This record gives sequence, C-alpha cells and structure tokens, in this order.
Amino acid sequence: MHRHARPVIAAFVTMLALASAACSAPAPATPAKPTAAKTFRVGISQFFSHPVIDDYREGFKQGMARAGLVEGQNVTYDVQNAQFSMDTLRSIAQKFQADKVDLVFTMTTPATLATLNVVTDTPVVFGLATDAKAAGILKDTAHPDRNATGVESYWPPDKHLEAMRKVLPNAKKLGVPYNTGETNSKVQMDGYKAAAGQYGFEFVEANVTSTNDVQQAVQSLVGRSDAILIIGDNTVQGAIGAVLKVGFENKLPVLSTDPENAKDGVLTGWGILQKDTGAQAGELAARVLNGAKVADTPVERPRKYWFTINTAAAQQLGLTIPADTLKSADQTYDTLKLQ
Repeated sequence: MHRHARPVIAAFVTMLALASAACSAPAPATPAKPTAAKTFRVGISQFFSHPVIDDYREGFKQGMARAGLVEGQNVTYDVQNAQFSMDTLRSIAQKFQADKVDLVFTMTTPATLATLNVVTDTPVVFGLATDAKAAGILKDTAHPDRNATGVESYWPPDKHLEAMRKVLPNAKKLGVPYNTGETNSKVQMDGYKAAAGQYGFEFVEANVTSTNDVQQAVQSLVGRSDAILIIGDNTVQGAIGAVLKVGFENKLPVLSTDPENAKDGVLTGWGILQKDTGAQAGELAARVLNGAKVADTPVERPRKYWFTINTAAAQQLGLTIPADTLKSADQTYDTLKLQ
C-alpha cells in the first residue's frame, strides 16, 4: 500500500464515523411541560356584611396578589358569610376543616374565635380584631402560641381624641353606643377612658346587644351628649345608618374610629384604612402559605392611620371646621351617602 494511503483512509473513516454519529443522534428533546404550580385554597370567614368588612376582604385579596398569589391563577377563595350568627360561624369553620383548605382568613374577633375552636391544624390569619391577647385569640403575639397570626386593628385612642378635639373644640360629653359584651369594644373603651381626661372629654355610654337596639340606644344619648362616637364595635357598625339618622335629626355630630365612615356622613373619622390594613393581612397570609411558620410570624399592627372629614356633614350640622384642621386631613368628602 502506498505510504500516504493510511492517513487518507484514517481520515475517511473518521468522517464516516462523524457522519454516522450525526445521523444517529437523537433529535433535541421537546422541553417538558413545567409542573403546574400549586393552587392554594383559602377559606374566608366573614361575620356579617358591611362595607368596612367588604373593603377589608378585598384589601386582603389585593395584598395576596401583590405577593404573587392571584385569584384564579394560583389561589382560590371560598367566602362564607355568617350574617351575625354564631352558629353559622361554627358551621363555616367545620366546612373549612372538612374541605382541608390551605389557610383560613377570619375577619372580626367572633369569626376568629369560632374558627380556632374548630380548626386546630391549619394556619389561621385574622383581621379586624383590636387586641388578640385581650380577646383570647393568643397568649403571645410576638411568637404565636396557636395556629393563628394576623394584623390587629389597633389605633391609639389618644391620637383619635386629639383629632376629635380639633374638629369639636367645645364638646365635652361623647355618647358611645356599643356592645359591652364584645371584648374588642370593651378594650377600646378602656383605652379611650384612660386618655379622655387630657383632652377634656367624658363618656356617656349606652349598651346594645344587637343591631336592632342601636337606634334606640343612640336616641337615649340625645340631650346627654354633645356628639356621638362610633368605636370599632361590630354591632354598631352594622347599623351606622341608624346612628346617622338620629345624629342629623338632633344636630348631633357623629364621629368614628373608621375614616371611611366619613363617606357615609360621619363628620370625622380617624383610624385605619380598611383596604390598606386588609392588604397588610394578605401579605402576611402569603408569607405563611409560602412556607413561613405561624409561630415565627408575629402579629402586626397597622402601618398608617388616616384622618377624614365630611364637609357636607359639617354644613348640615351648622359647624365650621377650622381651615388648618381641614388642611391636616388625609381625605375630605363633600357629599352625604347616608343620613
């Protein structure tokens, strides 16, 4: 064989091998479809229907969405409304337990307590509860000792009284209708009473046990009060129209711990904005769903407080709000929704 034949043959064999390998190599694999992300199921227990609670619930969903959990994509909600029935609250909790939801979101102290009495092994995130310790929800809010954490609807009473004094410089007696059997309401009133003296206020109280009692209770405060104060009481908030009716009929200003009540006709509101605080609860719930342990997720308090004034209510009541006070408000309204 010619002395140059071996290199030529070797090169030819190598080319054949490469060609063969190219022909026999498998085609690139079709990318595997990604495993579907988990869709979380969240049960929502709502004590009753009210714009305040509805706003809080929608805020919760917005907070979840901001954290990447979007309704219809990777989270579904089962919203149940007890319409003021404690028995129904228990039934709702039993439903969520049987359905094995991933998390239960509760609004108001009664809804939270009813849920925790039934649901013991599923995370519970609560909102619209003023003081988790005083209400018996938790013993430790820094390191939750049960399967629950959340955002307390707390506001400093002294700051609210300061805002009220700016709007009503001459008022002395504040009539307060509330359910004395509701722990949240009692905790709030204790706080207001402790701070009232430094702002020259005193309270005239009227007990209510149901929304049907509210109008009569407010009527009993006429002639004994310079203004009516609505605290964060579920019973009274459920009948705010009745409070405003008596207030306007008797030229009694109505004040509230809910800034959004000013939309309805309350003269002034000071406290938390429900959608904002609901969103804060939603963000917290998303952290829990994404793996944070409840015991390592401290209870939070609102990040901001809002001051609102309704100038139409002031006009109807014959009141003049000082210009600097109006300027200090976060929001003013000039229409009356309820009266």
